[in-house]
Amino acid sequence: MEKELKMKDYPKKIRDRVKEIACGTYNKNFGLMYQFDWEESCEGADFWVEINDGNFDVFYEMYPKEENEKVLKEINRLNDDEYLQFDALDDIEVNEPEIVSDSIVDSVIESFKERSNVGIKKYGVTLDRDDLSFLEWINHLQTELQDAILYAEKLKSAKSMYYSFDMATIKSIEVNNNQLIITTK
Repeated sequence: MEKELKMKDYPKKIRDRVKEIACGTYNKNFGLMYQFDWEESCEGADFWVEINDGNFDVFYEMYPKEENEKVLKEINRLNDDEYLQFDALDDIEVNEPEIVSDSIVDSVIESFKERSNVGIKKYGVTLDRDDLSFLEWINHLQTELQDAILYAEKLKSAKSMYYSFDMATIKSIEVNNNQLIITTK
């Protein structure tokens, strides 16, 4: 039996399409069959079975290697007058949306980076590791979720401490040296 390909072994265009469909669950270290429900995709299960079996030609028939191939064929088909009309599109100015920073998202991203660095220092590996089986990853996930449930239960049991404040009287909330500091007005 042939060894199953991991996503990192597939051509980039196929990986990119799988990332689009997987909506955040994509993992380059897992095989194609673990990325998403093939039946749910617009390509259908038969298409992905072919890809999984190594028939990448099926993919490139649906998604040509040359992304502009259709546009180039259309330009070649146009007569001179139509081409001039098409050429006028070059004068259209496209306003790119302004990129706005979100302090909450930035804070979460920074905490992920910090947590990753702690894990790398503690365990000497990254999540790109491929020495764990699918089941071992599931076991890690279960352990982390069990911890999260325990933390939630702890917070629920301490709710009287947090609910004793009238939110209108709180001036600021800070965390300093792992201590919650609430300043009232």
